[in-house]
Amino acid sequence: MPGRLISSVATFPYAAAALACYTHQAELIFDSSATIPILEIDGSKIESEDSIVSALQGMYGFAGNSNKTEEFLSLARTLPTLVAYDMTLAALDFLDEHLAFRTFLVGHDITVADWVIWGAIKG
Repeated sequence: MPGRLISSVATFPYAAAALACYTHQAELIFDSSATIPILEIDGSKIESEDSIVSALQGMYGFAGNSNKTEEFLSLARTLPTLVAYDMTLAALDFLDEHLAFRTFLVGHDITVADWVIWGAIKG
Protein backbone atom coordinates (compact mmCIF):
# COMPACT_ATOMS: atom_id res chain seq x y z
CA MET A 1 0.00 0.00 0.00
CA PRO A 2 1.51 3.35 -0.96
CA GLY A 3 2.21 5.97 1.62
CA ARG A 4 0.99 9.55 1.73
CA LEU A 5 3.04 12.66 1.04
CA ILE A 6 1.27 15.53 2.77
CA SER A 7 2.11 19.09 1.80
CA SER A 8 0.58 22.51 1.38
CA VAL A 9 0.85 24.45 -1.85
CA ALA A 10 2.92 27.08 -0.04
CA THR A 11 5.60 24.59 1.05
CA PHE A 12 5.44 22.29 -1.97
CA PRO A 13 8.37 19.83 -2.04
CA TYR A 14 8.92 19.46 -5.79
CA ALA A 15 11.74 16.88 -5.64
CA ALA A 16 10.05 14.73 -2.98
CA ALA A 17 6.71 14.86 -4.80
CA ALA A 18 8.24 13.94 -8.15
CA LEU A 19 10.24 11.10 -6.60
CA ALA A 20 7.22 9.78 -4.67
CA CYS A 21 5.05 9.78 -7.77
CA TYR A 22 7.78 8.34 -10.03
CA THR A 23 8.46 5.44 -7.65
CA HIS A 24 4.74 4.91 -6.86
CA GLN A 25 5.66 4.93 -3.16
CA ALA A 26 3.24 7.64 -2.06
CA GLU A 27 0.18 9.53 -3.14
CA LEU A 28 0.22 13.31 -2.92
CA ILE A 29 -2.20 14.89 -0.43
CA PHE A 30 -2.67 18.66 -0.22
CA ASP A 31 -3.36 20.03 3.26
CA SER A 32 -3.43 23.81 3.66
CA SER A 33 -2.55 23.47 7.36
CA ALA A 34 0.71 21.59 6.66
CA THR A 35 3.74 23.71 7.50
CA ILE A 36 6.34 21.18 6.32
CA PRO A 37 6.10 18.20 3.97
CA ILE A 38 5.44 14.88 5.74
CA LEU A 39 5.72 11.40 4.29
CA GLU A 40 3.60 8.81 6.08
CA ILE A 41 4.73 5.37 4.99
CA ASP A 42 4.98 1.94 6.61
CA GLY A 43 3.68 3.30 9.91
CA SER A 44 6.28 6.04 10.24
CA LYS A 45 6.35 9.79 9.64
CA ILE A 46 9.24 11.38 7.81
CA GLU A 47 9.50 15.16 7.94
CA SER A 48 11.46 17.60 5.74
CA GLU A 49 12.08 17.32 2.03
CA ASP A 50 15.70 16.14 2.40
CA SER A 51 14.66 13.30 4.74
CA ILE A 52 11.78 12.31 2.46
CA VAL A 53 14.03 12.23 -0.61
CA SER A 54 16.60 10.18 1.30
CA ALA A 55 13.96 7.69 2.48
CA LEU A 56 12.45 7.29 -0.99
CA GLN A 57 15.91 6.92 -2.50
CA GLY A 58 16.64 4.09 -0.07
CA MET A 59 13.31 2.36 -0.77
CA TYR A 60 13.70 2.54 -4.51
CA GLY A 61 17.48 2.10 -4.51
CA PHE A 62 18.57 4.39 -7.30
CA ALA A 63 21.24 6.67 -5.95
CA GLY A 64 23.74 6.32 -8.79
CA ASN A 65 27.40 7.11 -8.13
CA SER A 66 27.30 8.19 -4.50
CA ASN A 67 30.11 10.77 -4.75
CA LYS A 68 28.58 12.52 -7.76
CA THR A 69 25.09 12.17 -6.30
CA GLU A 70 26.19 13.84 -3.07
CA GLU A 71 27.72 16.68 -5.08
CA PHE A 72 24.40 17.30 -6.83
CA LEU A 73 22.40 16.95 -3.60
CA SER A 74 24.60 19.65 -2.10
CA LEU A 75 24.11 21.86 -5.15
CA ALA A 76 20.34 21.34 -4.94
CA ARG A 77 20.36 22.54 -1.32
CA THR A 78 22.42 25.59 -2.33
CA LEU A 79 20.52 26.68 -5.46
CA PRO A 80 17.42 28.10 -3.71
CA THR A 81 19.60 30.19 -1.39
CA LEU A 82 21.63 31.91 -4.11
CA VAL A 83 20.75 35.58 -4.37
CA ALA A 84 23.68 37.02 -6.31
CA TYR A 85 23.24 36.89 -10.07
CA ASP A 86 26.84 35.82 -10.74
CA MET A 87 26.61 32.91 -8.27
CA THR A 88 23.31 31.73 -9.75
CA LEU A 89 24.71 32.00 -13.26
CA ALA A 90 27.84 30.05 -12.27
CA ALA A 91 25.74 27.23 -10.78
CA LEU A 92 23.50 27.04 -13.85
CA ASP A 93 26.51 27.19 -16.19
CA PHE A 94 28.04 24.27 -14.27
CA LEU A 95 24.85 22.26 -14.82
CA ASP A 96 24.67 23.27 -18.48
CA GLU A 97 28.27 22.21 -19.11
CA HIS A 98 27.79 18.96 -17.21
CA LEU A 99 24.69 18.09 -19.25
CA ALA A 100 26.15 19.15 -22.61
CA PHE A 101 26.74 15.54 -23.69
CA ARG A 102 24.63 13.72 -21.08
CA THR A 103 20.97 12.99 -20.67
CA PHE A 104 21.16 12.45 -16.90
CA LEU A 105 23.30 14.01 -14.19
CA VAL A 106 24.71 10.71 -12.89
CA GLY A 107 24.97 7.56 -14.99
CA HIS A 108 22.72 6.47 -17.83
CA ASP A 109 19.34 6.52 -16.11
CA ILE A 110 17.42 8.89 -13.90
CA THR A 111 18.65 9.09 -10.31
CA VAL A 112 17.80 11.07 -7.21
CA ALA A 113 20.32 13.69 -8.38
CA ASP A 114 18.11 14.52 -11.38
CA TRP A 115 15.00 14.85 -9.21
CA VAL A 116 16.58 17.10 -6.58
CA ILE A 117 18.22 19.43 -9.10
CA TRP A 118 14.95 19.70 -11.02
CA GLY A 119 13.10 20.37 -7.76
CA ALA A 120 15.59 23.06 -6.73
CA ILE A 121 15.27 24.83 -10.07
CA LYS A 122 11.48 24.43 -10.22
CA GLY A 123 10.93 25.55 -6.62
